[in-house]
Formats: sequence, C-alpha cells, structure tokens
Amino acid sequence: MNESDMYSDILTSKEALVKDDERIAKSCWEFLAQCDVVVGHNLIDFDTKVANTAFIKHGLPPIKYIQVDTLKIARKFFKFDMNKMGVLNRQLGLSEKMENEGFPLWRACREGDQDALDKMIAYNKQDVLALEDLFYKLRPYAPHQFNVALFNETEKQLCPVCGSDKLEVIGDYYTPAGKWDSLRCQNCTAVSRGKENKLSKDKKKALLVNS
Repeated sequence: MNESDMYSDILTSKEALVKDDERIAKSCWEFLAQCDVVVGHNLIDFDTKVANTAFIKHGLPPIKYIQVDTLKIARKFFKFDMNKMGVLNRQLGLSEKMENEGFPLWRACREGDQDALDKMIAYNKQDVLALEDLFYKLRPYAPHQFNVALFNETEKQLCPVCGSDKLEVIGDYYTPAGKWDSLRCQNCTAVSRGKENKLSKDKKKALLVNS
C-alpha cells in the first residue's frame, strides 16, 4: 500500500512447461513472510489456500499474517449485482481489470509460451492496482481485523482504519457497559469510537446488565 514499486514474479517458460513451481513457491513465501497484513479479493477461500498448498508441498513452514478479503466485505455489507472484482470496480467507477483471452491464455502459459506469460504478468499487475482501488473504497466498512494506528509510533489518536489524525466527534456510541465518543475520520470516512468511558463512576455502578 502507498508504494510506487510493484512486486511480482512468474514462472519461467521452462518451469511452466515442466510444471515446476518450487522456485515461485519460495519466492511467494519469502514475500508473504514480510507482511503484517495481506489484502486480496477471494483471498481467504482461494489465494491463501493455493499458496499454502504450494508451501507445504515444498517443505515451507506456515506463516501468519492478517487477511483482509474485499470479497467478504462486499458480500457482508452490500448487495451488488455480482461480487466479482471487475463488476464491483466498474459499478464504483474504479480502475478496472485488464481483459484477457481466458482459458486459451492459461493453456498457452502452461505450455511455456513466453508471450502468454508476459501477458499474464501484465494482467496480474493491473489486478493489483484494481484491488488497491477497491480496498480504499470498501475499507471504511471493513471489520476491524487490524488497527493501522498500531503501526505508527505517535501517541496521538489515529483512525484505526487509515491512520489519519483528522478525527471529528460526531456523537456518542453506546454499549451495554458505557458511553463513548463516536468519531468519523475526515480522510477515509470510517467511524470508530474512543476508549474512554464517558459515564461517571456512580453511573457505572448503577448500571444493570440483561441476564
């Protein structure tokens, strides 16, 4: 996120022809091992499982990172016509996926065709840009699986979704145990809540909880 560099790798023509994915599995593992958070579309049910299968085949140990799946966010909070990334991005006016030739392109890649492999990596790079746009659009709705503010050393209050310090109190947020500031981020629009219970000590003591 927020970097100009694109990190990518792909099978060589020879590796594709003999179906040797050991080098690319290690390359993927080494990259993911550096990640705190990984964002993907259908990440949890597809990409992570495909990657883990390659890792265990080649004797690579498990790695842990926080997973943010834009497909699950779209399904949970919205009712689009379809939840494919291409459809979501088109309906939201975001960067779109690159058109490809479908199965013929995949078959040519498996046969080691270098032109096909070059087209595939270009297609996948555009997918990353389209995914980044989609994540930025959906992240105010994302379940708080991770707190961006944890990765910033400042002691100021920061938005847990994007890390901005431009927060505005928009009211109160109530739980069964208290009352808290409700804050809207002026950068990403996400709503969060403060950590200081605004109820007095006597009010806290007087509260009953439903059994």
